[in-house]
Amino acid sequence: QRGAVAEYLGKLIGKLSELHHAVSGEVYAVDGRTLHIKDFTYDGQGPAAYFYASVHKNPDKRGFRLRDENGSPEVIRRYRKEPVTLTLPEGKTLRDIKVFYLWCEDFDVSILVKC
Repeated sequence: QRGAVAEYLGKLIGKLSELHHAVSGEVYAVDGRTLHIKDFTYDGQGPAAYFYASVHKNPDKRGFRLRDENGSPEVIRRYRKEPVTLTLPEGKTLRDIKVFYLWCEDFDVSILVKC
């Protein structure tokens, strides 16, 4: 077989929209509770930045925190074109989610938005 076979990451949801902090990546739905971000980049400069998701359309503090790819509830670190897989908490499914984003709790501001 000629050429490389692309790895299947799930259904492409879309690209991350940078608002601040040099964020980029592509978001995929792996299954009903799992998101995968291909080539995730974030400068790590948000003082209290976390992965968030919400059942509401607007990225704000009404959303809920997602643990990072290691299951840690801590502030997220700097990433450089890295694969990141996130799992929604028990009782939540991607069907319920209207928006996925990075949220800075210190400043009550969205760092990026992926609708």
